[in-house]
Amino acid sequence: MTVVKAKDVESLQGSGLIGLSPSPAKTKELEDPMHNGVPSFIAQLRNSAKFNEDFQSIFSIYLSNKENVKGQMTFGGYDLAKFAKAGSTDKDIKWVE
Repeated sequence: MTVVKAKDVESLQGSGLIGLSPSPAKTKELEDPMHNGVPSFIAQLRNSAKFNEDFQSIFSIYLSNKENVKGQMTFGGYDLAKFAKAGSTDKDIKWVE
């Protein structure tokens, strides 16, 4: 994820995810990002033919409330076997749009 320009970011409380907004990329951004602004991370994924060919157009977030268990963000799918309780199925996933 890349930050090209930022203003007043020191006033933000806590950390966040930069570039994950679903804003569409402008043609100029995709053609010449160093001179026209870098498209968001999500816009870059959406415009990647290879990514869209190889992966599902979803992302998943696993959050843990245990200090010794790290959370994880996955782009292009989800890992039910790794993060779900034993015996869980796809029906146990909470989908948010």
